[in-house]
Amino acid sequence: MADFVKQNKYNGWGVPKNLQKLAYYRENIQVFWKFTPKNVASIALLVGVIPTAWVLLSQSQQDQKYVVNRAPTKYN
Repeated sequence: MADFVKQNKYNGWGVPKNLQKLAYYRENIQVFWKFTPKNVASIALLVGVIPTAWVLLSQSQQDQKYVVNRAPTKYN
């Protein structure tokens, strides 16, 4: 009897409901934590970081016109 293989008690049909629920929530939580941080980071980048940097850089470039306080150059 050395080659006797003990069969798994749960073959898919007789899995108790509480274990099915546990597996369902465990899988969903794993998928949630796998994809959500990437999605949140990309949305934050597109909605928050890039427009904010764009506005601040454009304002700083506009302010550079007024930093040099001199009369405009007169051409002939």
